[in-house]
Amino acid sequence: MKEKIFAVFVLIALADTTFAENAKQKSLWDFSVTTDFAYYPKTDAKTSTGGVHFAPLTGIYNGIECRVTGTVGYTIPVPFGDNSLVSGNRLRFYGQLELTPVSITPAIGISFSPIAFLNFSAGSSIGTGWTVKSGSINLQGIAKWNPSTAAYEDIAFKSAFWEIWGEGAFMFDFATIKPGDWNHIVAYTSYKLAYQGITTGGENGNPWLYKLIGEKINGWQYTANFIAAYQMPPVLQTVGVQTELSGQLNGTKDFAAQYHSMNPNFVDISVSPIMVFEFSKEDSLTLQFKFASRRSYTEKASDTKNVLTGLEQSGREWYFNRVAFSYKHIF
Repeated sequence: MKEKIFAVFVLIALADTTFAENAKQKSLWDFSVTTDFAYYPKTDAKTSTGGVHFAPLTGIYNGIECRVTGTVGYTIPVPFGDNSLVSGNRLRFYGQLELTPVSITPAIGISFSPIAFLNFSAGSSIGTGWTVKSGSINLQGIAKWNPSTAAYEDIAFKSAFWEIWGEGAFMFDFATIKPGDWNHIVAYTSYKLAYQGITTGGENGNPWLYKLIGEKINGWQYTANFIAAYQMPPVLQTVGVQTELSGQLNGTKDFAAQYHSMNPNFVDISVSPIMVFEFSKEDSLTLQFKFASRRSYTEKASDTKNVLTGLEQSGREWYFNRVAFSYKHIF
């Protein structure tokens, strides 16, 4: 299947609490707006009989994506004592509104830090999309797969996307052992479980599309993140590498049997050098260069045969995926 060129941006900005020292808040309320933008070069898929290979760039442009997210939060300090490990404990409630050219998704969440290096969070979201058509452009916000026509069928304002999730994160900063502005060697790891679905159109293992990203399914998903970074006082505040693994918790069960040739249990893996520029306490920019892997197949996709109509997964293909920017302003 031809890859959608306007896939909606996946948030790359690191959480403020991940690599920042605990500091007393001036206000229990916080407000911010994050603008995400990504550029995708073109990389044609290569056929394979198995194993792992790398696909080189074949063009300078394959698409762009963007979104704007507004966030309002309220933090309640819950110190368990005077010890530095528990004196900064906090409980935070927040609401978000994400807007893209083809969708709108409000969300709510809660996070709790019982100790300086642990954070637990949970949340939910619900949203809908619409279709933008102009000439040969057909950007679908929400759609269901129609096996009869072998195409995604618009269900704009007839169905809604929804998600519930929970996540645990562990953080470590070497500067807690050896204090110093130049001693912030940090590590971050997290594991997230989420159930995603649409209210109608995804029954009986039928794939669907949301925010231009297809091959989605009603079911549980996991995402594991690993970040190693170095934090500095200058404007270039953080440099590091992020590794992410994600997939369906039980893709074989979630997808109907007719789609199993694509290997629904495939694990998506990406490795991304990242840089965070902190211009002030209110403004920061995250820059990401993402190398990702995807399924490779025994033959090339065509109008009569694609990922959801019989292509057989044979291996893993690495390629340069995108350059992404995430600018955040705190009010």
